[in-house]
Amino acid sequence: MSSHTFSFLYHALSIYTVPTDAINQFKFETPKARKSGGAVCILTRVVAVNPATTGLDTFSISSNSGDFMLTPVSRSYQKKNWERVAGPYANRLKVKVLKSQVNVLKVPLLPNLPDGKFFLLAFKHKISKRARLSRFFTQATFGPTTQMLDDFPYPINKNGFSKWVQDQVSTTPTLHREYFRKYSDFSINGDNRSGFSFSAHHPCESNSRWIDYVFTGADFNKGFDVLDYGIGKFLIVVDGEPRTVVNEFKDTHNPVIYEGAGTYIVSYALSEVVGGQVYFRKQGQPVRALLNPKIVLSQEVIDEYSMKVIELQGTFEELEGQSVPEREFWKGGTCLRLQESTWNTQEQACTDIGDDYSKLLGVRTLSDGTKDHLHYAGYGDLQENTIKSPIEDGGASKLANGVRVSANTPPNSMNLDSCRLGRAYINPGFNHDGGFFSTVKDNALVCGSSGEVGNNLAVEAAKSNIFHLFPASSSIWYGNYKRQKNNVFFMTALESPDQLRQRVAWALAQIFVVTPNQVSPRRSCALLEYWSPIIPYPLFIVSID
Repeated sequence: MSSHTFSFLYHALSIYTVPTDAINQFKFETPKARKSGGAVCILTRVVAVNPATTGLDTFSISSNSGDFMLTPVSRSYQKKNWERVAGPYANRLKVKVLKSQVNVLKVPLLPNLPDGKFFLLAFKHKISKRARLSRFFTQATFGPTTQMLDDFPYPINKNGFSKWVQDQVSTTPTLHREYFRKYSDFSINGDNRSGFSFSAHHPCESNSRWIDYVFTGADFNKGFDVLDYGIGKFLIVVDGEPRTVVNEFKDTHNPVIYEGAGTYIVSYALSEVVGGQVYFRKQGQPVRALLNPKIVLSQEVIDEYSMKVIELQGTFEELEGQSVPEREFWKGGTCLRLQESTWNTQEQACTDIGDDYSKLLGVRTLSDGTKDHLHYAGYGDLQENTIKSPIEDGGASKLANGVRVSANTPPNSMNLDSCRLGRAYINPGFNHDGGFFSTVKDNALVCGSSGEVGNNLAVEAAKSNIFHLFPASSSIWYGNYKRQKNNVFFMTALESPDQLRQRVAWALAQIFVVTPNQVSPRRSCALLEYWSPIIPYPLFIVSID
């Protein structure tokens, strides 16, 4: 905690007081404050709050601040000339340098002021070492934490602060694009599985994602069929793939309205969780609502639609979906993560899956012996394609898995020294998501890209489903897609070890502005790459203490 003390200068009461404000102007010959000692000298006008009980003659260092009103007139510190200060005297005070140690202050008489006296006071600011360190971190980072204050390894002085700055300069930069890609965690179900420079994570690999609800964000604006399936049961089919069997199909907002069999359209945002809201309609009919059903399929349906079934064994972790602020009961991205690989126990079934993940049903056995049906969520699997480690063939090997856009990057000043020749994709044109349409060429130049690291599907649960590489990756309620770059800045400010670099980069970001006309706000990865040349090198001059 900081503390403030004040005391009168030598002879201040006898030399620098006047009885009343009875003349138009006061003239004081005032010495400058000493260079050492840390005191600030302030010429102060003092008025008694209640002159009848506490007169100005009683004003002293031990006076109660509630008994007097203090108005600053002028100040001097560290042997500097007297100067104006904020307040009623700021515009009309005149300061004249008389000789090396003395200034002349001409203080105007302000109208309609109660009687007062002028005192020359010295204020000295004292601050604890911990508070001084906290102030330093407030200037050099986005703010101190208790751990930062407890673990500061150097003396709390200018030399210690300088050593900390040198450590920050030597710290490996936290690049925003790397952070974004590392924690990119998004479903590419349905139509979103192909056409990009990445593919879905194989369902038999460790950390595969599964869902137990029927409708996902990829179903938005799609048609689906509700078929009669025995007495009092209905089969829901989307894109020719059976999703579940339900006992009824009614409007949950108005249960009297019985919908029944027919063709419908997912017409509005939905919640990716069992029991979440799903809005649908018939062509030309009002919008209805139902609760997102749980996946339940009979063996008869599995056989009829030639579903591929895989027994899932191991530890499942439930990943909580991201809530939507504008829709408090909606969530996006709720899923189950199977931590173990399935290849060891289901090798043949995994091989039979091939590259087509449609009509794939996962079955897990619960603790009570019942079977739980799951659909594969198809989360994106991003390859590492950095400057030092570019993908050998520019992504050509992914062609068989539905990828038709190259990960190869055109040569530039940052990656040219690490490029290599080979048979690979080249990129003749831009794709809408920031990738490139590609063709295969012999002796092509294969290059990587700054910050293009792979993602981590084993990411801790708290960071799952927070970043999406492109807007169509799943539902439309993961928050504003344009805000992802802001979230990256915020999270690196909280977590990155190079705090000083991030703080300076944020200041530079306010100067080197990029507009939507230059880079689309929907292209988060491209926006974050824009800062890559800035973040590693912003530490030029740092003012210490």
